Amino acid sequence: MANFRLRLREAELDLPNGELSIGRGTECFLRINDELVSRRHARLLVTPSSVTFEDLGSRNGSRVNGAPIGGAVTLKIGDEVEIGTQIFQLVRGAGLPSRSPTVTTPSLRPCRNCKRLVEARFTTCPLCGANQREEVEEGPTRSMTSFELLLGVGDKMIALGRIDEAEKMLGPRLRELLARAGRADLPGPAEVTEALRRGVRLAAATRRGEWYVWIFDFARLSLQALEEPLLDELHAHMMAHKPDAAAAVQAYLDAAVVAGADEPALLHRRRLEALLRFCQRQDPPSA
Repeated sequence: MANFRLRLREAELDLPNGELSIGRGTECFLRINDELVSRRHARLLVTPSSVTFEDLGSRNGSRVNGAPIGGAVTLKIGDEVEIGTQIFQLVRGAGLPSRSPTVTTPSLRPCRNCKRLVEARFTTCPLCGANQREEVEEGPTRSMTSFELLLGVGDKMIALGRIDEAEKMLGPRLRELLARAGRADLPGPAEVTEALRRGVRLAAATRRGEWYVWIFDFARLSLQALEEPLLDELHAHMMAHKPDAAAAVQAYLDAAVVAGADEPALLHRRRLEALLRFCQRQDPPSA
């Protein structure tokens, strides 16, 4: 009898006892066709009384309840595991017969429109009806369209007050963009600008320091100065939320992303320096 299940939004998957691999590979128990998922990304160790999740050194890492993990983590009922753009929740099994660990699940991939997991064999999403056919080769044009669509859905969720869902959708993509920028795999200027705007919106909505830090780190690594209207919005939110982001602001200033001796550049730097002083006053005193 299966004591545990993974919930994938509306669907639930029984977890038989044993070692269950997760990734893009065809040999995996749970196969996910997602660009952020490694071929053998992670594994679950399931016993009659416990479930342990372990990231297997994947390129983009894994998160449990929103926090990055290193090594193995014993999951509790209700815990959420984030792999790529997908969120899985551990739930109690309902006593259904368990299957052999060697039996694999159907290959899954995120719908191009609603981003929910669907079987890879489907040509139309059964949830939203969107076409899933590979009509265009993978490349910059298709990637940008997918990115813009994701940002639009995230905007709608924030507008509707569904902040947690927006963060679960936008968070993995923003983190991936930051990782790309760190490898000097820079996206185009328009994509950088749109990502920075969503980072500010997500920081304002969640009030989480991670996203304020992300904004300055991403701008610094992308070698792109923050636009003045965006800086105005960011300044107001940081004054209200008081995030611990002094190190990120300092690194952005030190990188000389905002260069020049003209008045706009000097004014921009002065505003950032004032913001840095504000952030430093918010830092807790050292022990």
